[in-house]
Amino acid sequence: MISVSLNPNGSDAEVEEWLQWRQKNLTASDASKAVKGGAGRQALLQEKVTGKRKEAGAQLKELFQEGHDAEAAARPLVESYLVNEYLDEQNFSTPWGNGESFLKPLCGMASPNKPWVELVSNGTEVASRLAASFDGICRGINDETMIWEHKLMKGKTGAEYYAQVKAGRVDNPDHYWQLEHQLLVSDASRALFCVSDGTLSNMAMCWYTSSPARREALIRAWSKFIEMESSWKEPLDAGGSQEWLAIEDELSRAHQQKAASEAALAEAKDKAKQWQKSNARGRAVHGASWVVSFKAGRSTPDWRRAIADEAPHIDLDEYTHHSGDSIVVEQRSQK
Repeated sequence: MISVSLNPNGSDAEVEEWLQWRQKNLTASDASKAVKGGAGRQALLQEKVTGKRKEAGAQLKELFQEGHDAEAAARPLVESYLVNEYLDEQNFSTPWGNGESFLKPLCGMASPNKPWVELVSNGTEVASRLAASFDGICRGINDETMIWEHKLMKGKTGAEYYAQVKAGRVDNPDHYWQLEHQLLVSDASRALFCVSDGTLSNMAMCWYTSSPARREALIRAWSKFIEMESSWKEPLDAGGSQEWLAIEDELSRAHQQKAASEAALAEAKDKAKQWQKSNARGRAVHGASWVVSFKAGRSTPDWRRAIADEAPHIDLDEYTHHSGDSIVVEQRSQK
């Protein structure tokens, strides 16, 4: 990996320098957008091609700062865990004994001379733009490079992440694609994924190692993304086309009619349920043209979790097909 001297948590000028570096490169936090495609990838293409990025609002900046503060508070706690869990590992114990932090933040770019560049025709270009900002990176177990990634435990979503990691799983695609990207850039052997609010009482950690199938999918996704950059164009503003405006009117009328019809049907069904509850509780109702009956609840197996628990040697991503984008027509959000 090629280290880059940047400070994402520094002064306004240093943060701006880091943002500009992110703007021109392909970063870990955007990896899931490249892989999943769709509107997320289109938005990322627009950002990279035009150079225009959406500024974070005050609330989002406050959340970012809360995450940075929790990360800083969690770092020595995680370092202490590593020192005590791996007593013979001098990469942890030596700096710790000297009062030094070893999970140091770092920014880096992928090395261009890795074998994986041969996987795609533009592999060298892909490697030249892969970048990552690490919450922590060091020499670790067996003297191999390891990385540390911290996520803020906040609200319902944070609690869900905490529960997953507590069970030893990284289920969220945004998270595991980010880790795959970081491992690819750093050439690290493993990542310690952590969710916390900066305290030991609300902290969960688990190890993540790269999945060969995911790594290949990620490389191919970024390869495709770079190819799409060269042909991407701004969305067409069709507001001045009478033909398009006529189509929009037709869409709007059909949508309004459907919405009214669905609302009326839902109201009528609710009345039918209330009638059954008052007149035939626990019984089906058979009318002349409509019935009230009982539908069994669905039981949906969590195959990914089951295989992870019972057959961890099976890599489900080897059996996952990534389809291309499809065209959808939907109402434009009014902001």
